Amino acid sequence: MDFSRLVTRYVDGQKDELLSHLWANNALAPNRAIDLSTFPVKRSILQEMINRKIVLRASSGRFYLDPSRMDRAHGASGKFVLYAIGAMLLCILVIALI
Repeated sequence: MDFSRLVTRYVDGQKDELLSHLWANNALAPNRAIDLSTFPVKRSILQEMINRKIVLRASSGRFYLDPSRMDRAHGASGKFVLYAIGAMLLCILVIALI
């Protein structure tokens, strides 16, 4: 299995946790939005979901899920994969130089 697929699987797992949390709390409309300050979601994952308009921010500052866009949630962003590959290459370089 290649490295980018492992990274994608890891990111997808975190996205699934966020989507499941919003779904379980019935946060499917602005008037049902919930606070995510106590939910352990990485800021980058949340921001990506907001950018894709899968998770939306209500005027109250709370978050809710757009169920019609859930199918677009999976797959790591290209930027994240590039960072992960860069970090892996840097580690290999450091190990090779030691």
